[in-house]
Amino acid sequence: MADLHGALEAIVAMVLDARGIPLSASCILNRTELLTALEDLRGQLPVEIAQARRILAERDGILDDARRERHRIATDTDIVRRAEAEAEQMLTQARDAADAARSEFDTYVDGKLAAFEVILSRTLASVTRGRARLAPPPPGPRDRDDRIAASLDDRIDW
Repeated sequence: MADLHGALEAIVAMVLDARGIPLSASCILNRTELLTALEDLRGQLPVEIAQARRILAERDGILDDARRERHRIATDTDIVRRAEAEAEQMLTQARDAADAARSEFDTYVDGKLAAFEVILSRTLASVTRGRARLAPPPPGPRDRDDRIAASLDDRIDW
């Protein structure tokens, strides 16, 4: 491409450097030099065009590869998104099942504790009655006087 550009620059320079015809836009050019430069340019064009076509074909191949890769990534991303959604759904179902099991367990334990409470209440009532039977009778009037006298004897030093 640099040679093609150089050949064009040489032709433009030739035209710019050509001697002008007074009172006109025309100029005098050396036909042999200009034809030689144009033939050189024509010789380079097929090579440059072929090279440009190769570059365009490579570019198209790269773009096709990029499109395929983009599609693959988009497909993979879609699969990942669906998998994440399914995993979230499974996690929600597992949490719901755990909550239901916990609720059933709480109900079961509450029932067992209520039954145990009834048994403990009955046992406590039975213990209270047994202790009441074993306790000495409440002090009567005579026992009370004896206790007061004993208390006074402890306080007075005879």
